[in-house]
Amino acid sequence: MEENSSSVARSLRERSIKRRWRLRRAQVEKIPNVTVGSGYTRQNQNRSNDWLVGVSVPFPIFNRNQGNVLTAQAEVAKARLEIARVENELSARLATAYGQYAAVKKRVDRYKNSILPNAERSYQLSLAGLKGGQFEYLRVLQAQRVVAEANLEYIRALGDAWRSASEIAGLLLEENWPSPGR
Repeated sequence: MEENSSSVARSLRERSIKRRWRLRRAQVEKIPNVTVGSGYTRQNQNRSNDWLVGVSVPFPIFNRNQGNVLTAQAEVAKARLEIARVENELSARLATAYGQYAAVKKRVDRYKNSILPNAERSYQLSLAGLKGGQFEYLRVLQAQRVVAEANLEYIRALGDAWRSASEIAGLLLEENWPSPGR
């Protein structure tokens, strides 16, 4: 489901409200309406004026709108189940996104606190060994390449962390979510 999660949930809630109103209408329609009427007639044959008054009260003996009431009740139940399904789906997506974020956050922290400092220390030791005559230049280049690759992987991990954080922010409908670099 690639649609915006808030719009899906909102439209399902609105549909549920409409279905509840349809149910209420179906329940109310089984109560008969009382009809009152009146009229005036002039009869020219016998030269009389006639007034008419009528009251009509239908008795719902056979038709109590049961079919419409049952249909509306089924639609309300279906709407509730659909809302629960979407909420469960969104919760699962959020749990998956947070799991990915936590894993990437650990990887970022590992690069920031361990791998990058160790690679930089190795480079500095190789450079000092080159100046002292203990290592050749190729070893310094290898250490320098390790530092560059570690920096690239750190940047990739930061990008992954930002993508995960933005997915979580989208699911939670929040503008700011904790930045992955902190």
